[in-house]
Amino acid sequence: MLKSSSAHRHPSMSLLYLLFFMTAGAVAANGLGLLLLFLLPGADMSAIAAGDVSVINYVKLIQAFASLGTFLLPVYMLGRIERPYGTSYISFKGPIKPELAALVVLIAFVSLPLIEWTIHINEAMKLPAWLAGVEEWMRTKEETLKAFTRKFLEMRSVYDLLINLVVVAALPAVCEEVFFRGGLQSIMSRWTKNHHWGIWITAALFSAIHLQFYGFLPRMLLGVVFGYLFVWGGSLTYPVIAHFVNNATAVVSAYIYQMQGKNIDDAEHLVKKSVLYSPAFLLCMLGLWAGLLYIFYKKTFASKRYGHEK
Repeated sequence: MLKSSSAHRHPSMSLLYLLFFMTAGAVAANGLGLLLLFLLPGADMSAIAAGDVSVINYVKLIQAFASLGTFLLPVYMLGRIERPYGTSYISFKGPIKPELAALVVLIAFVSLPLIEWTIHINEAMKLPAWLAGVEEWMRTKEETLKAFTRKFLEMRSVYDLLINLVVVAALPAVCEEVFFRGGLQSIMSRWTKNHHWGIWITAALFSAIHLQFYGFLPRMLLGVVFGYLFVWGGSLTYPVIAHFVNNATAVVSAYIYQMQGKNIDDAEHLVKKSVLYSPAFLLCMLGLWAGLLYIFYKKTFASKRYGHEK
């Protein structure tokens, strides 16, 4: 993990470089994706622009390039130019410890009902009457993004499932964790000289950049969890695992529902009426979640304290 003592460049300059590379990478990656679409047979650009399900895999191709160019490449480039200062942003050091990886998977699964609960709280948010226009715009934007997500999650075969596990689950897990935890959180922690501030600021930005206003709280909560897993575990491996489990669960659940002939929207409605929204169940999950995080912290802290981890 990045240590402030090894960084001689002011964090504000690191942040400016990171944002520059992110902008340049996003433009280049989207441009390359569109160029490939022009060269691929059957890629009807008008159908792609309209979000036609029959050509959605072409949209997923653009999304894959966008993830790599917007999030992974900028951190790699920043690491290259700051290598003389001894900084390291892409930190997957050390072998994966099975007991810690298993703990992370459990933490991710136990987080799911808590995330659902925060979604419910967030969706109930009401702005003052004088901001009615802003609220209407936010809800319209939210519905548009939800419709786009539903099209992404429409699957008719195992092949579609595998594509989504790569594009929707694996790539975002790796690329976003490298950018937000490895890059942005490390910079913010250096700047504030406090890893807690770094975690919370980055989590807020991680949520905001998705532009889903009624999913801000749950995504920020996830960002906080990923941030502490990175700080405590000392490697991006652990937040990447948690991020992948969270994304993959949504993908696999959507696939199973559709294979059973159910509508994704109906499935979400059933979840809201299930035991997942029971106060007693949520309290139990909250206690279990806090306990698992504490165990992860103690195991990683003890490992560093007694020299089992270099």
